[in-house]
Amino acid sequence: MPEDRTDVVLKLDYEQTMATYRQFADIRFKLLAFVPALSAAAVALLTGASAGGWTTSAVGVVGFVVALGIVVYDQRNTQFYNGAISRAQHLERLLDLAAFEGDLAPGLFGSRKSHRTRRFLGLEVSHGLGLALVYSAVLGAWAFAAAYPAGNDGRRWIPAVLALLVGAAALVQLLLNDSRLGRRPAPGHEPRA
Repeated sequence: MPEDRTDVVLKLDYEQTMATYRQFADIRFKLLAFVPALSAAAVALLTGASAGGWTTSAVGVVGFVVALGIVVYDQRNTQFYNGAISRAQHLERLLDLAAFEGDLAPGLFGSRKSHRTRRFLGLEVSHGLGLALVYSAVLGAWAFAAAYPAGNDGRRWIPAVLALLVGAAALVQLLLNDSRLGRRPAPGHEPRA
């Protein structure tokens, strides 16, 4: 019996959605592999080098701005990444994919909520938490490098305090962004009044 045209279109849409999801996951993985490693090496070289104060500060500021740009880029990609997951979940329901034992809904993405929530240090484990921890540390490290020359003459606490403040502010903001993304319904799926 030939497939219904609607089923063919839905399957094609699902395949394209999965390809898009994989592309965003791949970009995220590459950013998480390279940004922290390169930032740590650069900050270590900057703060250990005998370069002049202005040079260290200037490179630190440029590094901070570049890292901030990557964080903003990743935040936008997270919206698309989450959108691809939401779309895949919807398509899995329309395609009437099988639900396996223990799954609350059919399909790979439909089964995401079926698994027990994990916690680490009291926080719910999520991609957003991992991203927030990594990127807040990177931004804090670049702030440390930018302020490093100000820590001369016995004032080493200045770059450390600035790094902690910047890292903490970034962590809080990224966690807030993640919680907002998690609560906002996908377009067209808003609850009815």
